[in-house]
Amino acid sequence: MNRKQANRGKWFETVIGNINRVYKQKNIAIIDKVATPISYNTRTGKARYQEKSTVDFVGCNNKGKYIAFDTKEVKIKNLPLKNVSDHQVKYLNDTKRMGAEAFLLVLFRYNDTCFKLDIDQFNDFKKQHERKSIPYEWFNENAELVRSGNGVIFDYLTDVDHIEN
Repeated sequence: MNRKQANRGKWFETVIGNINRVYKQKNIAIIDKVATPISYNTRTGKARYQEKSTVDFVGCNNKGKYIAFDTKEVKIKNLPLKNVSDHQVKYLNDTKRMGAEAFLLVLFRYNDTCFKLDIDQFNDFKKQHERKSIPYEWFNENAELVRSGNGVIFDYLTDVDHIEN
């Protein structure tokens, strides 16, 4: 994996990490970044992934609702389906089946618009459309637009079980 691929989406993950700190300070939720297991070869100086990680973030809100989501950042006007790994979809489906809030946060960098896409919506799109990507227009019509609020730029937890502030 080249350096450009390794850093893809890091800006958005950092922003979400900062938002999560605000959520914790305000007693809205505790959401943590999931570390990807990495092994380091001291002889060659190279690192590699030991195994596939689940999703980017997991935690719970102040009502005890489990939350799991992955962040996707795209510079184009669609989200390629290949950007969402099968193991991520499986994890989100499994947690949703157990009663969790499971979703994707998708940032379109060309206009800095963020959408929250429930895993069920993602699955339905894949079943109903023979496409390799989800267009921005579909997000605009079907997904939840994430606005600023609670002192953060992307207030993605506004609707999770009517969170109390």
